[in-house]
Amino acid sequence: FWNHGSSRGCTPTFGGIKGREPFEMAFETQLHTETATRSNTPLTIASVDYQKYFDSFHVPFTAKLLKMLGLPPMLVDMWEHMYSGLNRTINIGKHVGEAFHPTDGIGQGDSMSIIPAIALVSLQFDFLSAVAPQVDKAACIDDRIFRGPREEVVKVLRLAAAFDSACGQKLRSDKTSVGSTNGA
Repeated sequence: FWNHGSSRGCTPTFGGIKGREPFEMAFETQLHTETATRSNTPLTIASVDYQKYFDSFHVPFTAKLLKMLGLPPMLVDMWEHMYSGLNRTINIGKHVGEAFHPTDGIGQGDSMSIIPAIALVSLQFDFLSAVAPQVDKAACIDDRIFRGPREEVVKVLRLAAAFDSACGQKLRSDKTSVGSTNGA
């Protein structure tokens, strides 16, 4: 289904893709940090997380995005219909709250939810690669890591925040950290 023109596809995305385990993202970051420190090469790393990532997907927007990316329209229509007509309850112990109709959000345990999650980060990375190719990017669902020259990483963070805002997503400033090796 991935026919949006990316020559890279989902390569920098970890978790949910065969052969790309989440722990690899941390390993690669550690490796880049140690290499930069040993060679006294400037390197800035930003680690970001998202606020209620799956809960923030706007279903009609996401359905259009999935169709644009080439998913079968009947599958997307069924998925959109399910989320548009959904009533949810919150259970705490044996207590069940009143049913409510959410206006946004997709189920984190829904096996199809990983598709828009990966699609969104892949599109974001295509965009960021076009404007800041010297910044390495990695993701594990709602976690992102950006590595590169300080000015470029700062630019990527600003652009990522704007991209995310346009898609209904928000970075968690309390779980975002930026650090640099000596000389960065």
